[in-house]
Amino acid sequence: MPICSDGKKWRRKSAASYNSLPADIRPKTAILGSTFSQAGAIDLFGPKFGLPNSIGLNQSYFLWGPRDYTGESVVVLGLSREQLEGYFNSVETVGNVSHPYSMPYEHFPIYYCRQPKISLAQVWPKLKKWS
Repeated sequence: MPICSDGKKWRRKSAASYNSLPADIRPKTAILGSTFSQAGAIDLFGPKFGLPNSIGLNQSYFLWGPRDYTGESVVVLGLSREQLEGYFNSVETVGNVSHPYSMPYEHFPIYYCRQPKISLAQVWPKLKKWS
């Protein structure tokens, strides 16, 4: 499974974002990876950082759906603010991943999203990424 050149940094930033949430919010919070490698790395290395299993938009992760998450609290890796603002009333930048030796597509923001305009299950079909 490919992991971005600065994978440790973004896993730690994702974990810091998730673990900074109030204890009663964390169980309701999804970690959404826009790519298979982001979601897979969260699942593989996340338990070390106290993270739940991720949800993802790419390949088989998309087929597994949003699980039991409603979208009321989501840490998002790699989607654009503009796209997220179409689905959430609150989109906050909580991190930015970049490294001089990583590929340009491996530079991405980390957002914390709340107050969904529609449920995650309803928006899920619009988020699919097969590439």
